[in-house]
Amino acid sequence: MRGNGLDSTHRRSRARATTWNGAAVLGGQPDGSPPSFGFKPTVEKSETTRATSLGRVVLLVLLPFVSGYYLSYLYRSINALISEALVAEFALSPGNLGFLTATYFLAFGLIQLPLGIWLDRFGPRRVQAVLLSIAAAGAALFATADGFVALALGRGLIGLGVADALIQSSLSETVA
Repeated sequence: MRGNGLDSTHRRSRARATTWNGAAVLGGQPDGSPPSFGFKPTVEKSETTRATSLGRVVLLVLLPFVSGYYLSYLYRSINALISEALVAEFALSPGNLGFLTATYFLAFGLIQLPLGIWLDRFGPRRVQAVLLSIAAAGAALFATADGFVALALGRGLIGLGVADALIQSSLSETVA
């Protein structure tokens, strides 16, 4: 039976006895620590590591979602603030001004069902990045518009682009 590893006396004679916290342990590490058995001990993080990781989380996770929600809130109410300038520059009727506001909310509402599917399939990071890019394109179109159609299309793209910000902010509150 020698050499097959089944001889218990052979194994005991080759095992190294080390001490750990005053107790004898068979098969310890060369530095005197106990056997690991394939597990790595957990190491406490220092305060600077925790602060760095918290700052990283705030920068990479919280800041994009907060800025998206802020933009969503801003774009929802901006027509009330710039309505006089829009009417003066583009000679809009009250109905046209109302249509611009409604275009935002219509696009915002119509995208909600596909948005849930996209969030499940592609994840919030990818979806939020794409939609906020669409919102930025809509804002650029709205800012450079020379007529009512371009204004309405820009407002619709903005509504489509910031629709995810409201969902993500409510999801982060329920998860946290």
